[in-house]
Amino acid sequence: MFGYDDSYGYSTALLAVAPYATQLAMGPVAWLLFFPLFALPAVSLMLSIGSLSTHGPVLTYKRLAPIAAGIGWALTWHVSERLYVEGLRAAQNLLYLVFSLRFNLDWAVECGHQYNSRFCVNFDEQNVTVPSEYHHSPENHWPAQEFNSYVIRGNEPITSIPAVWEPNEWLLGNSKSQFFFTFPSLPLMVAHALIWTTIYFVLIKCSSNLGTVLSRLCVIVPCALYIFLIVGMSISGFRFGVKNEMEKEINQKERDGDPFDYWADIRGFYRTSILTVDYSGAFSGLLLFATSRLRPGAKSLNALLLVPLMMLVPMLLSILRNGCEGHVAEQQPAYTIYASTDETISFDLLPVCFATSKAGSLWAIIYYVAQFLYTSLGPMIVYVSFIYQSFVDDVPTVQNFAPIFFALIVTFFAVPSVLLYMPLGTKITTLFRYTSQSSIVQILCYIIIYFVYGWQTIESDIITTANEPSSVSLLVYLTRPTSPLYTVLMFTLVPALLCTKFTAVFDLLLRGNDVLQHIDAGTCFIPGPIWMRRIVGYGIMFAPTLIVTVFASYTMYVMMVRHKLPFRDLLKPTSDWMAHTAVNTVGVKEPEILLLTVKEKGMDSCISQAN
Repeated sequence: MFGYDDSYGYSTALLAVAPYATQLAMGPVAWLLFFPLFALPAVSLMLSIGSLSTHGPVLTYKRLAPIAAGIGWALTWHVSERLYVEGLRAAQNLLYLVFSLRFNLDWAVECGHQYNSRFCVNFDEQNVTVPSEYHHSPENHWPAQEFNSYVIRGNEPITSIPAVWEPNEWLLGNSKSQFFFTFPSLPLMVAHALIWTTIYFVLIKCSSNLGTVLSRLCVIVPCALYIFLIVGMSISGFRFGVKNEMEKEINQKERDGDPFDYWADIRGFYRTSILTVDYSGAFSGLLLFATSRLRPGAKSLNALLLVPLMMLVPMLLSILRNGCEGHVAEQQPAYTIYASTDETISFDLLPVCFATSKAGSLWAIIYYVAQFLYTSLGPMIVYVSFIYQSFVDDVPTVQNFAPIFFALIVTFFAVPSVLLYMPLGTKITTLFRYTSQSSIVQILCYIIIYFVYGWQTIESDIITTANEPSSVSLLVYLTRPTSPLYTVLMFTLVPALLCTKFTAVFDLLLRGNDVLQHIDAGTCFIPGPIWMRRIVGYGIMFAPTLIVTVFASYTMYVMMVRHKLPFRDLLKPTSDWMAHTAVNTVGVKEPEILLLTVKEKGMDSCISQAN
């Protein structure tokens, strides 16, 4: 039976990575075997570090090695980017839920509505032929695609088909179109206001039992809805074993010549390996945050339980996607999707699948409720809490006026998010996909933990605090955090995948200049000269690295110039870390706790005198 700490810790860890669940479900089925090989050792390591630290990433990395003081804030930057762009998908999920509250979903399969363009083709049209070159009509003009573009996001219907076809243009817009300021979509703005208001009141009114709210409302309810949906669709709509080629990929020549979308450019098992790193959440700082809020004496989170829980929703969504692909291919062989992100499935394939199934409105309502709670609302609450905790760790007085500070965070993200709801707002999300890359900071996290602090020291700390019997069974020996299997994987597969993710940013395209091409593709919508656009792109991409560098430089100045300490002290754990790892030892006797407390106070006194 889960207690409050278990509910909070596991639900926070699950929701922190939930936005990637649908993307992981798009990959080959082999991810079911591949994901645990990376996630089990990496997640186990970070949960152990979190239980030793009892703080979020800002204080944890600062105490592991003073030179790494900026890593926690760099991770906070990345979480802030995810929070910012997540608002658009959350608002769309909420609107799709509202538009599903009707007896039929004709907007997903029929043209003839006032908003449809003259290029729209009914889903049930017979003998539809899609040319392989030029405009690919009716791709980008199926009813569900035009509904998202013209109704949900408020774009103006086109009057002529572009000379050069681009995949997912209905979602991303034409790559040559430039962003312009105009009135945002009114439906999206209403959803936007409701979402951010809900987030604020949940964090303020439910702060004492946030774990219960997250676990029940944003984890248990959506999982139950996903299972019910799959059971229902298995009866009324799914078709498995239907040979179809509706999901297509961008060929190598087109991708190298003109990058379209980051996640569409990366394909197959290579894409799955990168998503494995992101979906594990191991080096994002979010697992440290999940363990930092556990009460003193609470049992640490278990990777052997957390990793299977992480795999549940992607498995369910994979079944849903495959069943719907077979159903839609049987109904309309000409229908094609270019799977990229969650939107290309949730707002294109699945509405059509629901609309052409029995009781389709019911299944659509169930799906969008589950998606909104699990992949949008829950993660946004976790991200806001993470940002708040980062400030609390560095400036503890912040918690004295928590309601005001939460209001500031909500306002800081809600106001600029209005740009996302303008007609070409999806171009901003594309910009972040190309330029917001966390691989550098994640590799630094791995280096600090495993080489600067030292993997042998970590194992010693874990064994000391675990208070396990001297002799354990072979199964326990091979599955505990200090397992030799985990150690082998941490020295082989884990760094290999971290470097693979790094390569996807800096060495993906065959003709070279990957970073420059990615930045140009992501920023081409910004009005102004190319040099200004590149400054914006490089600024977003390397801002976390700059944060780490600035904090490291300042720490070096304080310790080496002002206090005349040797450089090696920058790489040693602080007295705070040593004291916390000692105090957090499970099963320490009361006299020992008293002695450790006296020693800790003595060290703090010496530090204050030195300062």
